[in-house]
Amino acid sequence: NWFQRAADQAPHKPDILGNLGMVRWMQNRVEESYEILVRAAAKGYQSNLGHYILGTIGIEKGESRQSVEHLKKVSSDRFPFRDLYLSIALRNSGKIKEADQTYQNFLRHNPAPLLITSR
Repeated sequence: NWFQRAADQAPHKPDILGNLGMVRWMQNRVEESYEILVRAAAKGYQSNLGHYILGTIGIEKGESRQSVEHLKKVSSDRFPFRDLYLSIALRNSGKIKEADQTYQNFLRHNPAPLLITSR
């Protein structure tokens, strides 16, 4: 409620709006979070978590080009699945070679054990 009140009182302040967007995301109000973070980013809001949220939700919404822009602004060291999501957004944007390189980078940093099954 406090962030909502602050955003209502100062709708031109990107930091307040961005913080409200992240709170909405934590409350699992994904659509509302996305809309607020888009407005905040348009006003200059810069946050690693904000860009990560915009990038991942944007993939689901089919906004791959914007997702690429947002995900490229965050570090894969801080966000271990960043390269996986970025590879999806790149592939959806038609950048197949860059998508493959990004996915390989994800696998190098997050090796999955080989699963062998026998019947």
